[in-house]
Amino acid sequence: RLASCTASATYTADKGEVDKRRDLDVQAKADVALSTRAVDRATKALDEGKDEEARAILGAAEVRLNESAAAPCAGAAGAAVREQSQRLQEYKVMLEQETDGRRAKKKIQYRNYQTQKKK
Repeated sequence: RLASCTASATYTADKGEVDKRRDLDVQAKADVALSTRAVDRATKALDEGKDEEARAILGAAEVRLNESAAAPCAGAAGAAVREQSQRLQEYKVMLEQETDGRRAKKKIQYRNYQTQKKK
């Protein structure tokens, strides 16, 4: 079973209000979840023989994670985002160094699955 969470949303144009009411734990979980979906897209690109596209997808996901409001935070929220960013870097290195693309893809898929099932 994949991890899940519940959140509520309030809309406002006031950035100060947004920053004040933002739940960084929920933000971190959402950002990590989105990045795992990007890894899924990258492995699909690998299946299609699109190695460069896969690396680009992983790079874009890493940039988005590093821009997360939760990334610089202390505590579990920031740690989760930073850990996932590190995993994305490792996946890119794996793709560059592994001579067997299928093997790299399987390693990435397994580690991504482990991240997705964390609660």
